[in-house]
Amino acid sequence: MEKSIRIKSGGDLLEIIVQRYSHPGSLDTYDKNWVDTTINIQAGGFKGSYFSFFQTTDFLSFRDSLKILYDDLSYTFHFTTIEGQLSLRFKGDGIGHIEINGEAQDKAGTGNILSFELLVDQTQLPIIINEVNNAVEEYPFQ
Repeated sequence: MEKSIRIKSGGDLLEIIVQRYSHPGSLDTYDKNWVDTTINIQAGGFKGSYFSFFQTTDFLSFRDSLKILYDDLSYTFHFTTIEGQLSLRFKGDGIGHIEINGEAQDKAGTGNILSFELLVDQTQLPIIINEVNNAVEEYPFQ
């Protein structure tokens, strides 16, 4: 079942749609923990989507860092996938405003890169954390 993680900033949006395990029949722990995702981005005058691969562990570290940010609004963390197809830097200002600087790469290692910025506030973090939790529950580490 697909699970979506949405980060909204005014009219801008970053959406990560987790679709399925990439290699469901694999016996290798590394291979069986890849998931197929679609990334949708709307930032300023740019709008697009691309296919990417994440490891299930990417979502665990993302969720844990978001929880720390919620508790410490001055926290800064960098989230990136193993393949480098999505990189996000979250920086809290200490009073509830969070700047997200992102880079999206349409092909692992050699693709085109879109840089973008999203601005959110602390009230959005529980929603994002919940959506990441839903993805972790649907696609746990195997």
